[in-house]
Amino acid sequence: MWVKGFLLNEKAYMNDKVTIETYTGRIVEGSLIEINPTYHHSYGDYIPELSYIGKQLRNILGGEDSE
Repeated sequence: MWVKGFLLNEKAYMNDKVTIETYTGRIVEGSLIEINPTYHHSYGDYIPELSYIGKQLRNILGGEDSE
């Protein structure tokens, strides 16, 4: 399975066992096979600035992730 999210390990190398937190908050473990993967279609490359927009918006709107 291909999972995109945020690396929870302090550091990792290719093929290391890693822990990832997905955009929806799930915690998933597996082998690191690609860094910042992109889909192979015409929607463009991975844009790091867009990674945190969902969490930021929930905080602004007072959602479940707000403090």
